Amino acid sequence: MDHADDCAAGIRVTTFEKDGTEVARPTWVVALDDGQIGFYTSSTSGKAKRLKNNPKVVVQPSDGRGRATPGRSPLTGTAVVVAGPGRDAV
Repeated sequence: MDHADDCAAGIRVTTFEKDGTEVARPTWVVALDDGQIGFYTSSTSGKAKRLKNNPKVVVQPSDGRGRATPGRSPLTGTAVVVAGPGRDAV
């Protein structure tokens, strides 16, 4: 996502189960350098478990309930799980 404004209301993050089933959830994010975004999730959450198995994500600006913002296209990316000192940037 190129615009910090897109992150202000949150985004819908779609992760994928082992069988390819999509799981979309509203997520509050922060804008990082180089157009990247960051978010926190517990290491024991379903989202973390899905990302461990498949780092592919689809993100789209949304409202706080995860309803996509009209006229905004989803973007596909790869999530990187960061732990320890690197997590402080997020």
